[in-house]
Amino acid sequence: MMTAFTKSERAAINAAFNAITDLCECTNWSDGPALQAAMKLERRETKDATIARAMVCAAWAKGLDRPDVAARELYYVRPGYLAAQLLGVRHAVERQDGAYTGPKVAAARALCVDAITANDAHTNRIVEA
Repeated sequence: MMTAFTKSERAAINAAFNAITDLCECTNWSDGPALQAAMKLERRETKDATIARAMVCAAWAKGLDRPDVAARELYYVRPGYLAAQLLGVRHAVERQDGAYTGPKVAAARALCVDAITANDAHTNRIVEA
């Protein structure tokens, strides 16, 4: 089926999501539940766990890359995507420069590149089908 994720796309998305999960588990008490809440909302919206993970990874990376994003850019965003994006903002502000968490943030961000690329390839196949 052309609309299914390929094995490599799914692996890239899962690797990035697992890296973000690992980061959340080793930071503070609220990061893990915040990620779970974002995932729950995205899964409800997308009806697919892999797509939800990909969207959480993309949102987290966006928040990490642009922690100073203007509120006017956020008002129309789905709740799960927004929660993941704000978790990325939190990690940019609080965790990115930490001696222990900094490398985990960088590793998770690097893995998000492949996850975003995989999700975009999947979306393009659906659109072109």
